[in-house]
Amino acid sequence: MNAHSAASGAVSGSPAKSSQKNTRTQKASERASERTPKRAPKRATLKDIAKVAGVSSTAVSLVLNNKPNRFTEETREQIRAIARELNYVPNQSARSLATKSSSLLALIIPDIENLFFASLAKHMEAECKAAGYSLLIVDTGEDIVEQEQALQRMIQFGIDGLFIIPTYSSLEESASLRARLLKTGFPVMFIDRIPERIVDEAEDSALADTESNWRAFAYDHTRGGQLAARAFLEQGHREFGMIGPVERTGRDKGNNSARFEGFLTELQKCGVRVPPERVKNGAFTVSAGRDYADELIDAGVTAVFCGNDLIAIGFTRRARERGLRVPEDISVIGYDDVMTSFGLDFEFTTVKQDVSALARVSCEAMLQAVGAGSGEVLSAAQRMTLLMPELVERTTVASARHA
Repeated sequence: MNAHSAASGAVSGSPAKSSQKNTRTQKASERASERTPKRAPKRATLKDIAKVAGVSSTAVSLVLNNKPNRFTEETREQIRAIARELNYVPNQSARSLATKSSSLLALIIPDIENLFFASLAKHMEAECKAAGYSLLIVDTGEDIVEQEQALQRMIQFGIDGLFIIPTYSSLEESASLRARLLKTGFPVMFIDRIPERIVDEAEDSALADTESNWRAFAYDHTRGGQLAARAFLEQGHREFGMIGPVERTGRDKGNNSARFEGFLTELQKCGVRVPPERVKNGAFTVSAGRDYADELIDAGVTAVFCGNDLIAIGFTRRARERGLRVPEDISVIGYDDVMTSFGLDFEFTTVKQDVSALARVSCEAMLQAVGAGSGEVLSAAQRMTLLMPELVERTTVASARHA
């Protein structure tokens, strides 16, 4: 082979090698592309819509925000159609800066597994949504540290207002809790659990409070206990048992302590006393009702007042297991009335806290406060609202066996 032939062979073979190399490079590039996250599509802006529609960004803003404008309906609909086609979503941060409102409210709740609180949160979210607000819900798990951290996060989010059901431990330092919350600058609505300091102020109707923007909403649990006692007494009962968490005594008592206090006070008016050993300190659970049922049944009680509906369910089930008829042999009253869809084969009498009403009045007050700004002239007494519970009579209360 001469030099020319060798050179020709070398040249003729190079395209094949180059092609193989290019193929390997392309495959490597494809593999790298698969590993590399795809960049999210660019978020559509008012300028993008304006460019397609052939109008100004101001025009697009007026149309999409339903502000007064001089455009024809055809032009307005064209702008809306383009916005839909581009999947336009308003920039909430920009809107917040412009309107000085985030359209965000927050609910700090102590235990979302508690059916009463869960139901309340659901109703409050619906009320806020209907008013054009989003509701952030934070569960503190009855942890005061988590409550403080949640409050800090809500401040950072720039919420317009706060609903709070405080942890019981924070209620022990109610003065500092109140002061801490009222320094936030946004309206605060205390719900269900009211700090002692606020109760004290509310009892002084002459005390004006124009420096802060707070309200408080709760049910009158003492009244609820009285209603249960009267229902039993009217049926001739004199032997009572009670199951529920006895959280506190004195001024800063928990809600169930207030229920029991009202119950016992009403009985005492009729000369009836409940021995301490028949007042069982149990949690708001079905198991608590079951666990204490035997002791109370063996003690000869004819009527049992339960701190909530779950306890009433547990007690009733255990009483039936022992062959007792409810209400013919033993009567039971629960509290809350949030168990209507629990799939029970009996309907028990209970003291109702209307969660929808509680959600409605607290949300109405919040919206009014957000709209009015700070400094609303209300006395401390006017800032506290106690709702009245009601007895819902069903099928678990009857005349006493030995009336």
